[in-house]
Amino acid sequence: MLAYAGMKVADFLRLYPLRAPNVMWFLGAGASAAAGVPTAEEMVWDLKRSLYCSALRVPLASCSDLGDPFVRSILQKHFDASGKFPAAGAVEEYAIYFEAAYPDAADRRRYIEGQIAKAHPSYGHLALAALLKLDKARIVWTVNFERTIWNVGTGTGGTVPLRVAPDLS
Repeated sequence: MLAYAGMKVADFLRLYPLRAPNVMWFLGAGASAAAGVPTAEEMVWDLKRSLYCSALRVPLASCSDLGDPFVRSILQKHFDASGKFPAAGAVEEYAIYFEAAYPDAADRRRYIEGQIAKAHPSYGHLALAALLKLDKARIVWTVNFERTIWNVGTGTGGTVPLRVAPDLS
C-alpha cells in the first residue's frame, strides 16, 4: 500500500495516469481564494466594517485596510462592547454578521454574487479543466459558492463532461 502523505512527485506523475479514472478532486476555499474570491474570514471583516460604519455614520474609507490589526481591533472592540455579537473567530460569526448586515436572504445572495463576480480562473482551475478535457479527471466536488471550475470547464466549447451536483441551498 502506498503512503500518500509521503508520495514523491515522480511517483505521482507515473501513477496518476493509471489511477485518474478513480480520482475525485475536492476544491475548498483555497481554490476560490486563488481565483480572487474573498475568503469567509475576509467577508466577515467586510461585514463588520459595513455594520460599524453604518452604525457610526462614517465612510467605509475610514477603515479601508481590513488587513490592518489596528483597524480590526477598533471594529472588534465596537462589537464586543455591544454584547450582541460573538467573539472574534467564533464558529457562528459568519452567519450572525451576515444576517445582521443583510437580514433579507435576497440581499445576502446579491452580496455573495458581488463577491464571486471578482473570480477569475487560477492556474489550478485551468490545469484541472485541462485534465477534465483529457478525461484524466472525471469528478470535481466543491463547497465553494463561485463556479469558476464550471466556467473554465464549459468554456472549452462544452466538450468537458462536467457533472454538477444539484444546488441544495
